[in-house]
Amino acid sequence: MSHMLGLVAVVLASLIVLLVSPWRGGFGFAYMGVVPGIAAVIASTRVAFLSAVVTAGAVLVGVTVSGSLPLSVLWMTVLAVGIVYASRYGASSVGCMITAQAAIVIVYGRVYAGAPEPFNQPHTFTGGLPVAAFALGGGLVVALAGQIFLRRFPGRLGDDLSVPDSWWYGASVIPLTIVGTLVCRAFFPGTHSWWFLLTVYVVLLPVSVAAIERMRGRVIGTVAGAAVVAVVTFVVAEAELSVNIIYGLALIAAVGTIVFAHGSYTLDAAFLTATVLLGGFGSANNPTLLHGERVGLTILGATAAFGALRFNDWLRARVDQRPELTT
Repeated sequence: MSHMLGLVAVVLASLIVLLVSPWRGGFGFAYMGVVPGIAAVIASTRVAFLSAVVTAGAVLVGVTVSGSLPLSVLWMTVLAVGIVYASRYGASSVGCMITAQAAIVIVYGRVYAGAPEPFNQPHTFTGGLPVAAFALGGGLVVALAGQIFLRRFPGRLGDDLSVPDSWWYGASVIPLTIVGTLVCRAFFPGTHSWWFLLTVYVVLLPVSVAAIERMRGRVIGTVAGAAVVAVVTFVVAEAELSVNIIYGLALIAAVGTIVFAHGSYTLDAAFLTATVLLGGFGSANNPTLLHGERVGLTILGATAAFGALRFNDWLRARVDQRPELTT
């Protein structure tokens, strides 16, 4: 536990320094590297370093293609296939969180406004460079902290899936990613509709086919986390230091994500959802309206993910019971 507290202290201190610096506008982007990093560092620092680099690349390409609907859907599909491949090595949780960060920049389309031209232009490669740099920095902080405090920590990833199991899992992940990206990007660009995709990825984290009932805990935790964030947002949105309060709570939620990473599915999903949603508070066009969006999109995403998993579980059971054809 002392090693975990050391890791948390370093990550919190780094984010606080960023918040009080002239580059505080990059906090949300740095957070994009922290969230997958938390999922990765529990396994090993090597995975955390890899996560930092891949996250930066995912958001860089995401910003670059965000101006094109076909390219946005294509890139998200590639990342979804990556999740399927990662599930064979127990790394689906890391893949899901990396893909969620790409969804944010693709759907919302925001870049770092504090950068000089042309590095503050949305939907461009140059505009994506500062975003990727902040994300890389956030991920590297988590990885370096893990290298210091968790080098001897007996971490682990999730259960490895066989090739057939991974593609049955992909039968849920890939269609939901394609449809979700298409709808959010085509009909709700520049909004927080990416929360739908985030919710899908959080609910899909435990991928073992034999553990379908554990999804209930993920759904409950995701909805609960979004509801709590909605209440907090509504209460403090008009406060003088609302952004500082929200970011402080985001850091606390990140601690809970680390603590419950391999514990309760419900609590882990609740803290993870709160971590990402609170971290994105500063990008809100109208924070007082976010509580309704959060709850509605979270329920919609959780229902879609859970329904897809249950349908695939039912379909696979029917396929497995089908008698073999003889010639």
